[in-house]
Amino acid sequence: MPVSLDTVGDDSHRLLLRCGHCETYCEIVVSARQLSAYMAELQHSLDDLAVSLREIEREPLHTRGDAFLAGG
Repeated sequence: MPVSLDTVGDDSHRLLLRCGHCETYCEIVVSARQLSAYMAELQHSLDDLAVSLREIEREPLHTRGDAFLAGG
């Protein structure tokens, strides 16, 4: 998700993005078309995460605990 989003003209938008891994910030200017494609892809990714979370939540608690312990 953009940290901030501003309109800068008729067809341009400034996005401030942050990497969740390294916390680096990046500011870019994109067209309305590019922004629309970015937001659609972002929504698709969020939908995928929500499906995965629902699947995990349906697993028995002891299964989740075993998986957690095996990972660390």
